[in-house]
Amino acid sequence: MADAAVAADADAVPTLGRRLGAGGEAEVYEVRDRRQEAYKRYRQPTPERAAKLRVMVAHPPAQAEEMGGHVAIAWPRTLSSADGRTIDGFVMPSVDLTRAVPLFQVYNPQSRSHVAPGFTWRYLLRTARNVAAIVASLHDAGYVIGDLNESNFLVTDRALVVLVDCDSMQVRDPETGAVHRGAVGKPEFLAPEFHGVDLARTDRTVESDRFALGVLVFLLLMEGLHPFAGVWRGRGEPPDIPARIRARHFPYRRWPRPGARLRPPPLGLRVGILPAPVRVLTHTAFTAGVARPGRRPSAREWARALEAAEARLRECSRSPQHVFGRVRRCPWCARVDAGLPDPFPAADGTVVTRRVPSRVAQAARAARRATRRWIAARFSVRARASGGVVAALVVMAWFVPVAGLALALVVFPAAARLVDGGPGELNWWRWRALARRARLVRAGVASSLGRMHWTAAAATAGAGAAAFLVGLDPWSSGRAAAAAATLVHTLLNLRQ
Repeated sequence: MADAAVAADADAVPTLGRRLGAGGEAEVYEVRDRRQEAYKRYRQPTPERAAKLRVMVAHPPAQAEEMGGHVAIAWPRTLSSADGRTIDGFVMPSVDLTRAVPLFQVYNPQSRSHVAPGFTWRYLLRTARNVAAIVASLHDAGYVIGDLNESNFLVTDRALVVLVDCDSMQVRDPETGAVHRGAVGKPEFLAPEFHGVDLARTDRTVESDRFALGVLVFLLLMEGLHPFAGVWRGRGEPPDIPARIRARHFPYRRWPRPGARLRPPPLGLRVGILPAPVRVLTHTAFTAGVARPGRRPSAREWARALEAAEARLRECSRSPQHVFGRVRRCPWCARVDAGLPDPFPAADGTVVTRRVPSRVAQAARAARRATRRWIAARFSVRARASGGVVAALVVMAWFVPVAGLALALVVFPAAARLVDGGPGELNWWRWRALARRARLVRAGVASSLGRMHWTAAAATAGAGAAAFLVGLDPWSSGRAAAAAATLVHTLLNLRQ
């Protein structure tokens, strides 16, 4: 009776054309004389699947309708039955497979140059934004994708995204409250709280989709690098990615945990290339969000951050194909200069050639590397580049000796006195406290200018230059310069 009730709402199977694809449970055909539609036929229809499809047809999400000639979600439109009793399949919007390719072929640099020539990082940002918008639309409609991974999405040469295999997601009937679950999931995209559980008997959550969405965004923007991939520095065999997800081994933390055993890949992109709003969401999703699902950014937050990041991109002077965020140097040219292939060649195959540095630049680079290795070996200093006002002053101390010397005499001692607490970046929210102590700053400046011996001044500038070479954070740079000045000044007083 249940099958007959469901089949009563179904149409006859349409006239089928050529086969478009096949999977383990179903085959997809084009509908003859209706190029805008396709038909998915199940090999073994079941009443449970029929009930799930009926709910989906009755409650489509917002983006299931065509928008500007593009269908973002291949949602079931009508059900079909061959014998009038069993639901055999459903009609859905057709996808032009000559223009759309799987998502993983776009974020992989090698395959992208063949399937999507001319695709830039701007298009990758836009693709990630469109993926987040689709996920947000489904969440607003009460659906949970569950098996959210790189195989669920197709992308066109205009960065338009289509979600396919919608019948595998988790569906809740708004009238009866019955939940039709999805029994599959890729471990690399699965939230840690669902590892080791029977997915066929467990309800997925919106937070699990948020974790998988964060992984997809990271893959798109970081050349296909998984956020939990890296070099294992611990004992024994390196764990696989699902085990690293469960153990919260995220290698791109702002402040690495003591004894961190996973480091970023040496040839991978640095997380600093991500625009600031996206980088903040990334850290939240894979640090606090791993253990606390409620802290994971929503799909709507990802979409807003990605849209804002795209609006602030700028082009490289060496290639219009190289676009990037607010970083000092083009990261794609840096990879080319390091001997790696151009990740974003032009549509005609033109690539950026490697720029050979001058002998002076080579010598300076070698000196920096040697200094970092020597200091790290002697003092176990973890080199960590960081932005900020004091970091900019250290750079000036390296390139402009006279101005840098004066700034080192004034700023470094004042910063060492005013910035208290443990090591770390400057707390930019303490400007009010710093303003209240302006008189102490002026007193410290006058004292430094009036009493500091030239030897102490030279030691201060040298410590600032060494801190720049090593790449210390601003707090440590100021402390190093002030410590050097204090030490030399004390020795001179003892000598006198």
